[in-house]
Amino acid sequence: MGSAAAAPAEAGQCRSEAAPPDPPRTRRCSGRRMARLRVERTYIAMIAGTGLAAALHSPGCMEAMQQSWPRWGEAAWNGVTAFCYLGIYTTLVWTLLRLRRGPKLPRLRWLLDWMIAFVISDGATRLARIAAIWLPLRQVELALRVGSVLVGVGLALYLWSAVPHLVETLEEFLAVLAKRQKEAATRTLEAREAAEAANAALAESDARFRLMVEGIKDHAIYTVDPQGMVTSWNRGAQRLMGYTEQEIVGQHFTRMMTPELVMTGEAEVIHARATELRQSEDEGWRLRASGERFWARVSKSALLDEQDQIRGFVVIVHDLTQHRRAERAVREQALRIKAFVESANDGVITIDARGIIDSYNPACERIFGYSAAEAMGKNIKMLMPEPYYSEHDDYLDRYAKTGVRQIIGTAGREVSGRRKNGSTFPMDISISEFRLEDGQHYSGIIRDITELKRVEEALEENRTHRLKMQERFLSHVSHELRTPLTAIYFFVSNVVDGLFGDLTPDQQEQLRLTLENTRQLKDMVSDLLDITRIDTHKLAISSQPSNPARLVLEVLSTCRKNAGEAQVELVSQLEGRLPFVWADPSRVRQILTNLIENAIKFTPPGGRVTVGNQPFHEGDELLCLKVADTGCGIRREDQERIFDRLAQAENANENSRRGLGLGLFLCRELVTRHGGRIWVESEPGAGSTFFFTLPAFSLQQWCERALEQRDGETIQITLLALDLCTHGEAITGELLHDCKRMAERCIHPGQDVLLPITGRERETRPTIFIAACAGAQGIAIIESRIRREFTGAANLAGITVSITATPVHVTQEAAREQQTAEVTAQIEKLIDAHLVVRKEN
Repeated sequence: MGSAAAAPAEAGQCRSEAAPPDPPRTRRCSGRRMARLRVERTYIAMIAGTGLAAALHSPGCMEAMQQSWPRWGEAAWNGVTAFCYLGIYTTLVWTLLRLRRGPKLPRLRWLLDWMIAFVISDGATRLARIAAIWLPLRQVELALRVGSVLVGVGLALYLWSAVPHLVETLEEFLAVLAKRQKEAATRTLEAREAAEAANAALAESDARFRLMVEGIKDHAIYTVDPQGMVTSWNRGAQRLMGYTEQEIVGQHFTRMMTPELVMTGEAEVIHARATELRQSEDEGWRLRASGERFWARVSKSALLDEQDQIRGFVVIVHDLTQHRRAERAVREQALRIKAFVESANDGVITIDARGIIDSYNPACERIFGYSAAEAMGKNIKMLMPEPYYSEHDDYLDRYAKTGVRQIIGTAGREVSGRRKNGSTFPMDISISEFRLEDGQHYSGIIRDITELKRVEEALEENRTHRLKMQERFLSHVSHELRTPLTAIYFFVSNVVDGLFGDLTPDQQEQLRLTLENTRQLKDMVSDLLDITRIDTHKLAISSQPSNPARLVLEVLSTCRKNAGEAQVELVSQLEGRLPFVWADPSRVRQILTNLIENAIKFTPPGGRVTVGNQPFHEGDELLCLKVADTGCGIRREDQERIFDRLAQAENANENSRRGLGLGLFLCRELVTRHGGRIWVESEPGAGSTFFFTLPAFSLQQWCERALEQRDGETIQITLLALDLCTHGEAITGELLHDCKRMAERCIHPGQDVLLPITGRERETRPTIFIAACAGAQGIAIIESRIRREFTGAANLAGITVSITATPVHVTQEAAREQQTAEVTAQIEKLIDAHLVVRKEN
């Protein structure tokens, strides 16, 4: 690898030197070595002492010493002899004790014990003999000699008895020693293998570390010596800096510094700081081999040896040029946004998750009157009047827990603000949310719409005044027009009917045209009045349970005369039993009349107009009716426009120009106000089919509306059962219909409801059910009205009515959904129970 591998190698070497050796194994090896040295020295001392003692006991040596030192010779000789004997016997005892701690062999232990006793007794005897030269220890010496003789005799006897087993004992001793040597050799081998495995693991770790360093390509990693000369260079450094290993190794690190840093000495200061602190980090411009500058983060870490001296530095360089450009772009974008916010005419405020203001532009200062210093760090509710002031913190907490929004994420919502002087003003606010590192934040764009509201109020006032004048004018004109038109209509009708004499065919044709145009003028006047009521929001819709089949038949009977005159066949194709609808009967008749009259007008002679119903896939809660013709059809681009005010489709039929173009506009408004929708499907030359939907009557929906109307009040609902009886014919058909209309006149429209009796029309003694939103006093008034009306009606003579009033229990404290379900279930249960009792009676 050359010098390219020096950095990892040095790093691995530093890590190896820094790591402590294996202390237990080292201590065990040193202890065994020192024990062997002590044994060897002891044996050498024993042999030397024995030789010295023998030399001193020789006659020539004793005689020479007496002649040389007549006074001290014998004393010195005896002292040296005592010292030698003491060393010899101590060594023997120590050796025997070590052997005794060896293998656990009983015979060998007894032999060693006798030998130790003999050596001790013999040594004590010899030392006593030497001491007797100076001290009177003859008796002690004699006793020790006797003891030594006895121990020697005991040792001899034990040896004589142990001779037969001596070979076996020695074999056991040698076998144990061989086993211990084998175990020691095994331990030595294992220690050597463990050391080799540790060295291999270290080498593998160094190799992985080297590969890791060489594999890092987005960072430059290289090493320098203490003087700053480059000693190694990885591939990442070559890619980042542009220098090859041969070009840069051995060069000074300042070759990669800009001339400014080198000339000012800043490069050497950076290196000196790393040497002093043993690490450093800085950011600045660096040079590539091509001379290109780049912004880099440079980290230096010292490499230390065993003596904690610096051997060099590891240098890591990270290119931050793109990061710096991105940061600069972000700063510039922030400055542009700040300039935009500061110069905006609309107020811009940001708050944190607790509602604390953290930005507040000059436009807010103009709008609210608070300066930025006064508003920053305060809760934004200081800018809100009641009840927003008290509810704001709870709203933020609730949104943080549930995520349910009320105003966050909406654009252009109108609220009220509060200025510093306490005055309130209308403002338009758009709120959005964004997240930063410290949590959730919210921004609001605020526009003071005080002047706009003032203009709108002025415009609305002018519009209201104009509509009032228009309504007054149209009412006056319609009254003035209707009076002569009615007179003309009746006069022409009398003439056509022959009350003033016979007419020629030409006269009849002219008068018929006059009568038709008069009726058309009357319809135009009525449409103009309805348009005015729509504009002034005075178009009343009194919804009640209505039978759509009966309404269709009534309108068909009215339109048959015009259809016959136009030679158009008018057909009813109602399929199945239609559910009752929750609608205003008069307005439904008006819708059907407009659609059928339009169909007759655009259908050529011999054509057909069909009124029917069809299944509606958007839900069972809506009933879909249709009016189809075989006329000229409508172009696709006109199918939406024909429902606009004063719009008429271009058509070759001359009848298309008759009228004001308000009929379909009125139909759409009436259907929409009922909660339905209207549309057309048509192809030119293939006829047209108009569809419209009406909400089907539902007792649950009525209960829900009734409970909403009594919101905050004590809710009282009563079920009235009107049992009809007669002694003559059965009460069915028109007679039953008259009874229902009579009952409808006795209740409060829009409040009480006459429940449908579909499925019971054929009963001879039917029951009419009324759900009334009234207590006992209100029910008493309704009952008196019903009895009075039924008694005084000539067409209902012979019919008696029996009234049963049953209050419906309403849990006042329950939720609205629970109240609706309870009331609906009770009414249905009361109706079923009443019918069962009536049938049994």
